[in-house]
Amino acid sequence: PLDPTGTEIRLIRIEPSQQFSAQVRCSIFKVRLEDVPTYYALSYCWGDQSNPICIRLNGCLFPVGINLYLALRRLRSLAGDVPAVYWVDAVCIDQKTDEERGHQVSMMRNIYEGANEVSVWLGEAAQGSMDFLKQPALFGQRSWKAIRDLFLRAWWNRVWIYQEIVVSR
Repeated sequence: PLDPTGTEIRLIRIEPSQQFSAQVRCSIFKVRLEDVPTYYALSYCWGDQSNPICIRLNGCLFPVGINLYLALRRLRSLAGDVPAVYWVDAVCIDQKTDEERGHQVSMMRNIYEGANEVSVWLGEAAQGSMDFLKQPALFGQRSWKAIRDLFLRAWWNRVWIYQEIVVSR
């Protein structure tokens, strides 16, 4: 358990993999915010939790929602051969312990402020959703639809956006 009176948090280390489809493997460890650890934070929408996918966390199976699983897999591929260290609420906070969850939520502003960077996961790209960025000269009806669809994603409706993005570095 985390110290309920201090600034202790958990971080995960996402292990690299040469295969994009390989199971996500992470290790979890504790740090104190006053020690100024180097980490990233993930801002995402939990989404549907009814059919979780298991990752390996310290060698044990750990269920996560599909949206988080897809985010972790993509973050792992972006990091290349280097393990990526992240704070991810669904994994780093013991969701079954009200006391810990309450204390960690009260620290979230500090957690996001302390992150070296906040990565935003809007979900997997839809077919053609980023075409307007590749060829801005061809901006047309399809581009407007792609932009609309991007801003209709669930992430934009979350109340935590201000805290996660505005206070980040």
